[in-house]
Amino acid sequence: MTISVTIQVMDGMVFAADSTSTLMTSNGVAANTYDHADKILNLCKGRPLAVGFWGMGGIGESSMMTLMKDLRARFAGDVDSYEEWLLKPTCSVREVAVRVKEFIYDEKYVPVYGGNKKHPALGLAVGGYSPGKSLPERYEIIIGEDGQCQGPEEENPGSAGSLRWRGQPEAITRLVLGFGLDLPSVLHEKLGVPEDQIGPAVDLIRANLLQDPVHPAMPIQDAIDLAEFLVELTKKWVRFRPGAVTVGGPTEIAAITKHEGFKWVRRKHYYPQTLNP
Repeated sequence: MTISVTIQVMDGMVFAADSTSTLMTSNGVAANTYDHADKILNLCKGRPLAVGFWGMGGIGESSMMTLMKDLRARFAGDVDSYEEWLLKPTCSVREVAVRVKEFIYDEKYVPVYGGNKKHPALGLAVGGYSPGKSLPERYEIIIGEDGQCQGPEEENPGSAGSLRWRGQPEAITRLVLGFGLDLPSVLHEKLGVPEDQIGPAVDLIRANLLQDPVHPAMPIQDAIDLAEFLVELTKKWVRFRPGAVTVGGPTEIAAITKHEGFKWVRRKHYYPQTLNP
């Protein structure tokens, strides 16, 4: 499991995530957890592009991070037989997201899982700046348990401020929306609300309880601080609730701005930070 947070403001975009990966048994029980998984990547070094992912941690014999680095090598022109994958300076974020879908789903996922009826879901968010654009963009690619792929799709195109959280959403959902994920079933099963009225009821409750902490004019440093808080909130929530600790480990944060590009704010290192000038 994962908590993946992206925040968009006028100053730029922030990606943040935990580092826990969960080893599941065949019956869906957490057998073990590891706290050093990587879930954020600069898609092309020197370009204001990033990808974050949640859900399934790998495809076949390769981890998601290894696969994304393979794709990055193609984007950089480091793989001789894939010259057509070289990322041109004019490529938009959407065009990059389409390439991510083609690589992860069409080339890697379908040959391994295409014949199975049910398997873990996988989500990816591709974000950054298109050439000549003033605001960052974010596209999602969602592969469901049924193996069907949706996206890449952009949510709220043209919006200067947004908050998205994926993976283990309960803690942030309660904080921001004012209710938990089980509200629809409670309305129907406990209060007898007809099914055709549940959607409007949830929308009404959301409209009255929503506390959106993101404002388009929020400076990028405040967006970074908020993303860190939301990841840490989820980590603490999961730690103290019953069950396996499926969100945890170091918090990694990256920021993308129009002029500074992709910058790591916090990340894991194989050796002491003093040796990373």
